Amino acid sequence: MDGELSNLVRRYRVTWETRPELGPNGRGVAPIGYTIELSAVPEHPDHDEAIACRECDAVEDALDRLTAAIAPSEVVHVGRGTRQIGTAHDTRPESTATVAVLHRDGGGANRPPDDDERRRLAAVVGRLRGLGAQERHWQDPT
Repeated sequence: MDGELSNLVRRYRVTWETRPELGPNGRGVAPIGYTIELSAVPEHPDHDEAIACRECDAVEDALDRLTAAIAPSEVVHVGRGTRQIGTAHDTRPESTATVAVLHRDGGGANRPPDDDERRRLAAVVGRLRGLGAQERHWQDPT
């Protein structure tokens, strides 16, 4: 299975980036967990519209398979039908997915991340690295 996932990562040039997940805290916002954003591009580079085409469905399906495998118990959202311009692939329109690593213990979700969230974040990031996904910007192997 990892071989298939690694092939998808290379085929669609999957990148990832982490950031704090923010939630309400009194009159402001505070970190309550982590978000891992994955970006990928279709194999047809001449397609530069922001609206996804049928061939883009394969990228979205690949992101769905990848997130299900690396973060089966986390909250996942795969963007479908639209793409965004990002810097991970030199301004090529990207399909995206997000994985939210949040408290699951029922002790009040809007608390700072603790060791459990940090461990789960590290596990997801470790899987992504192991599959060949690149942090922030895709560099083709030389």
